[in-house]
Amino acid sequence: KSVLELASGTGEITLLLAEQFDVDATDLSEDMLLKIKEKDTQNLIHNIYPLNMLELTNEKTYDNIVCFCDSINYLLNDVELEQVIERAYEALNDGGVFMFDMHTEDRLTAFEDPFIETGKLLDTDYQWTILSEERYIYHHFVFYEQPIVQEYHTQYVFDLKVVLSLLKKYNFTATVYTDFDQPGVLD
Repeated sequence: KSVLELASGTGEITLLLAEQFDVDATDLSEDMLLKIKEKDTQNLIHNIYPLNMLELTNEKTYDNIVCFCDSINYLLNDVELEQVIERAYEALNDGGVFMFDMHTEDRLTAFEDPFIETGKLLDTDYQWTILSEERYIYHHFVFYEQPIVQEYHTQYVFDLKVVLSLLKKYNFTATVYTDFDQPGVLD
């Protein structure tokens, strides 16, 4: 089976998929794609190329399209979400599957009060702060290396009913899970 991974990041999931499937890896960030190429020492991944998921086309079609690690939440409104769902539908072979995970409304509640995590990643101390406001989740990362590196990420939390409605509009049959393997509520 063929797999297109949207927002592949550094390729951790990509490489696991590539052990069993024909995988194309994409990401908006050229830096992330370089990391994937460095990790793919056995040349398991068929194609690695830059792609904004909003610009997905049906020039090549796939049996599966995946978008994990809450990357769908980087779309910042319902219009962008619908565009990705429609384009995924068009880029899938008959009977194809579109799988993604995302933050839902419970994450907004979980981060009403700031969440702060500190620790060490490899040899670098870090701090990760998360805060929600309205339908947004804001992440702030600080890596205490020389020089200090900071990253800011904004994610939009979609109404699950809107997501399910858009999937239905494009003839997807939705199955919802929470915590990866627990049946979720469709209503």
